[in-house]
This record gives sequence, structure tokens and C-alpha cells, in this order.
Amino acid sequence: MSKMSAAVYDPPSNEFPHLVVIFNDQGEVVISMPCSSVAEGEAFLEQASKGFPTETKVIE
Repeated sequence: MSKMSAAVYDPPSNEFPHLVVIFNDQGEVVISMPCSSVAEGEAFLEQASKGFPTETKVIE
């Protein structure tokens, strides 16, 4: 089973959104999506991880 990692990144300033990123087991970006808050990003990750037939590790 391949493993994926995911993170919600804080923006460098208030002018930018938070960023949700999901990586495959080779470090390649599978999904990258802007979001308005960490909570929104975490909710997206929860829903997105249900659609992957792999184990997803959330990086905190």
C-alpha cells in the first residue's frame, strides 16, 4: 500500500490563503488547493483522504 502525506500550510502574509497539499510517497504533489482557514483545510483533507485507497498521514 502506498502512503500519502498531507499538510495545511499557513500563508506568509494575510494577503495569501492557507494552502492544502497532499503528497504521494515519492514527495510529489498530488493535490494543492487554497483554503480560507486551517479548519477548512483540515475538513478538506478529511474528505479527500476518504477517496484515496491508501493510508494518508496528516503532518502537523
